[in-house]
Amino acid sequence: MYRLLILLIGILSINQALSMSIEQTNLRQQFKSRATQNFGVNCLLNRYLQHEFDLGFEYLNASIYMRQDRVALHGFGKMFHKFWLDQIDSVDKISSYIVKRGGSLETPGFKLRSTINQVDHFTNESSIIKKFLDSEKRVNSILHHLHASTSDNRTEIGCASDFNRVKLGFYELPSDVDPYSANFLDENFLGQKVEKIKFMADLFRQIIRFDQHPRNVPGVAHHLNPLGIIQIDGELLEKFK
Repeated sequence: MYRLLILLIGILSINQALSMSIEQTNLRQQFKSRATQNFGVNCLLNRYLQHEFDLGFEYLNASIYMRQDRVALHGFGKMFHKFWLDQIDSVDKISSYIVKRGGSLETPGFKLRSTINQVDHFTNESSIIKKFLDSEKRVNSILHHLHASTSDNRTEIGCASDFNRVKLGFYELPSDVDPYSANFLDENFLGQKVEKIKFMADLFRQIIRFDQHPRNVPGVAHHLNPLGIIQIDGELLEKFK
């Protein structure tokens, strides 16, 4: 009787495994596009798309903050608004590229984040610029990983496990090296990120020159000379008009 029970459990396990295999095969066929070929960075592109989208909304938030009457730094506001538009353009480019390659496009979403009991990054201009400099570097690191992945023979099971478990079957499709995706990233993102990081680093240095008490917190100025900030704001207003 015991052996019979073990045998039945074994048969049920085999049937369950076969059913899951058939289900995953059907899932792959359901999502597969005729345009898809060697597109092994689909999940990573969707993840990078989400990071660009999140950064864009942070820029929009900063733009609105700077244009309020209690702040009235319209040069900074215009700069952040331009960066917000740049991020949306990046999101559009990535979305169009994923569709062109016959991939699966995950619509990005923005989650509202509570600022209660968190560090206020809008303390002053230097804190804001430092925040965005760090954010640009973080997104750039994700971009580097994405670009390196175009040279691998790989599947995206690991990415899907973290980013979208619903489509594990689709992202399980194997891929050879993907030079077309590497070229797409080279032309549209890698150089631009370097330019943006350099611009933000220069701007941060210009701002902290006006720190009246530089020993307070290294790298972040809390007592900025208002005349210096007004001067920089005027230069930004002219640059981003």
